[in-house]
Amino acid sequence: MVWESEFRRMDGALEFRNALLCIDDEALVLLSLKTELRHHFANRLAIYTALDGEEANRIFDFCIEERFENLIVISDLLIPGTTGIHLIEQFLQKQHPFHLVFVTGTALPKIPNHWRDTLLSYQQFPKPWEHSLLVSHMETILI
Repeated sequence: MVWESEFRRMDGALEFRNALLCIDDEALVLLSLKTELRHHFANRLAIYTALDGEEANRIFDFCIEERFENLIVISDLLIPGTTGIHLIEQFLQKQHPFHLVFVTGTALPKIPNHWRDTLLSYQQFPKPWEHSLLVSHMETILI
C-alpha cells in the first residue's frame, strides 16, 4: 500500500492544514510528484498517494475526517478499475470541497459543467508536467 502520511497527530507535533492526494497507477509518477512537491511545500502540506480508485477513496474519506482546510487532488485520467472522471464524480458525491488537478498523458475530455460549480478550483497539466507551472498553481491554492 502506498498510502503514507507525512505527519503524526500528537501533542506538540506538526499539524498540517492542507492535504494533497496524488492518484496514478504509475508508482514512479507518484514518487516524482511527491518528491517535487514535498521539496517545495515541506511544512505546509500532508501528502498522500494512491495507486488505484479504491485506495484513493479511503484516503479521501480520511482527509475529510481529519478536516483539512484545503484538500487538493492530483489525478491521472487512467486509473485501474475506474477512470479519473468516475473517481472525481465519487468524490463530488461526498460533498466535501476540494481542488482538482488532472495530470495525464492522454487527451483530456471536457469536464462536466456541474464540476465548475462544485470544485474549488480546476487545472490540467500534460505529462510530463512543467514543474514550475504545477508549483505556481499549488501556491495559488495554498495562499
